[in-house]
Amino acid sequence: MKPTLSQSRALLSVLSGLLLVFSFPRFDLYPLSAVALAPLILVSAQEMRAWKRFLWGSLAGFVFFAGTSTWIYTVMREFGGLGVLAAGGVLSLLCFILSLYWGCFAWLSGYLWRNRWGPAAIPFLWVALELARAHLFTGYPWLLLGYALTDYPSIARLASWAGVYGLSFLLISCNVALGWLWIERSREHRFPRSSATLLGVLLAGFLLLRFTATE
Repeated sequence: MKPTLSQSRALLSVLSGLLLVFSFPRFDLYPLSAVALAPLILVSAQEMRAWKRFLWGSLAGFVFFAGTSTWIYTVMREFGGLGVLAAGGVLSLLCFILSLYWGCFAWLSGYLWRNRWGPAAIPFLWVALELARAHLFTGYPWLLLGYALTDYPSIARLASWAGVYGLSFLLISCNVALGWLWIERSREHRFPRSSATLLGVLLAGFLLLRFTATE
């Protein structure tokens, strides 16, 4: 039985979360970080309903944080004295709260896709939301996208110039570029526009690396 459109988008969202889990040091498949978010970006670009975009983004984020934050469950069990259900509940609540940032990303990026130069602003949106997650309230500065590259000095040394947010910007720019080229693949007469937008994304990435304060 062929999946419905909503089921397909839900599966793509879950796929994004899983691919990004595998890109982090625990699984050591860091090249996936350059493509992991492309499925979610495609869903955000094609989903017209704002609340659905928020839902798909939150779903992808929940999968990602659940797959990368299992250490919190261990800490709650071994050092917090919590039972299995309580520790699992704490982890689930944390993953839900953190997933809302991804929901905001998918929700807002959907609007940016409606604008000619909007895709060039999507990497800035992602980095802004990472900054918010790292600093608002108590903050959760772990598992930023750029940390997928931390075990690879030849790449991660860029962080000494632009900080981890610069690495995040480069990775999300790659994902946005892939999403854009996929959307435009059957519109050859519009290729110059896609090329210009892609150039804008890459130029924005360069400027961010040049002027972002190091961490």
